[in-house]
Amino acid sequence: MRVFAIVALACLGVATVNAQVRTAFPEKRGLKPTDFPRTIELADNIYGYEDLRNPGFTTVSLFVVGADGVLIADGQGSPDATRRMLGEIAKVTAKPIKWYIVGSDHGDHTAGNSVLPKDITKAALVDIMKNFCFTMDQRCSYCHVATDDLSSADFPSDEKETKKKARELLRLILASKKDVEASKQK
Repeated sequence: MRVFAIVALACLGVATVNAQVRTAFPEKRGLKPTDFPRTIELADNIYGYEDLRNPGFTTVSLFVVGADGVLIADGQGSPDATRRMLGEIAKVTAKPIKWYIVGSDHGDHTAGNSVLPKDITKAALVDIMKNFCFTMDQRCSYCHVATDDLSSADFPSDEKETKKKARELLRLILASKKDVEASKQK
């Protein structure tokens, strides 16, 4: 799996090196808001996915269609944006989403993770969850139905109120960040 991920990320690097203009602002690349979301085949079975977000720039994800399923490298910035991405992936392949790699742990790539398939490889989400634990100074069991040593855990469960509150906090942080970014653009 690691080799698969390394090859996929290397291909992304090759694709971005060949890009003419490197910016998240579509208009500087000759694109219009109506051009999004868009999926671009970078190589055989390797795709770039880009969606427009406020205040007018994009979030880019990568997905690789493998023999057994799909690997996503970096998600999108909201549940709705992630659902759109999953819908676009479904137009390319009927294979299941099996793996997720966090390349950027910022909200514009992770805030939609809650709608990723529940059976996605657990190890793929570990880094971002560790970051949440560190930031919030809490153990996984604070939000998840789990023992402190994680020998028993039901990560997909939304049973705990603290998980719901943590999600709401993340939404508020992202909304605040959007306001700050928008004010910088003025």
